[in-house]
Amino acid sequence: MRASNSFRFLAIGVLSACTSIQVVQPKDLTFPNPRVRVWVTQSDQTVVVLDSAEIRGDSVFGLVGTERRSMALGEGTVLRAREPSESRTKLLLILCGAGVAAITLYAAHHRFLDSSP
Repeated sequence: MRASNSFRFLAIGVLSACTSIQVVQPKDLTFPNPRVRVWVTQSDQTVVVLDSAEIRGDSVFGLVGTERRSMALGEGTVLRAREPSESRTKLLLILCGAGVAAITLYAAHHRFLDSSP
């Protein structure tokens, strides 16, 4: 595997660690808050994934594959979208800081930082 692919996987992992799928309200999908992808759970528990979702009136519009689709927002409809996650971001920063500190302490203990022979 090339280094650029490894970097891509690392970047995707870090970015996804800072988000989570959360329930959103229809007002959260109106301008200026577009969503790339929305999971719509209907009252019969079927889930439809809509890309480029937006709310107009009492319906949600989006793409399923290349097909434009609209769904009425009825009783029991739940909308979920990927949202920033403050707690996951904090945990990631703490783990990265701990990793850097551990490497620094290991290097200092084994005199990798000492320039003498």
